[in-house]
This record gives sequence, structure tokens and C-alpha cells, in this order.
Amino acid sequence: MADLNREKASVSLLAKGVDPEVVTELLKIIDDCEFASYAPAAFSGTMNDVYNGAAKVMGIFEKQIK
Repeated sequence: MADLNREKASVSLLAKGVDPEVVTELLKIIDDCEFASYAPAAFSGTMNDVYNGAAKVMGIFEKQIK
């Protein structure tokens, strides 16, 4: 777990056939979560939007990962 980072996650997902746009969306969701946690004033969305985006990305992962 300590070896997991954004770069390795991106490379792994791309290697498994996930669309690069979906990987980019995942990284955006991670950024939104970090903003909401560490700088709530800088976060312009809602947690419901983040949750819905994450659910959408996870559904796509289930279909695209080979």
C-alpha cells in the first residue's frame, strides 16, 4: 500500500485497458477529495458530485478492465 501512488495507479490502469480519459477523470476525483479534505474553502463542488463521479468511474472500470 505504501508503494501506491498516482503515477503507478495510472500506469497500471492504462496497462489493463482502461481508457485514458477515464484515468484522467479518476485523478480529478482524487484531486477533488484532497481539496475537500485539506482546503475545504478551495473546493468548489459538492461531495455528492464527487461521489457520483467516483461511482461512474468505478462502473467504467468494471467494464474496461481486462
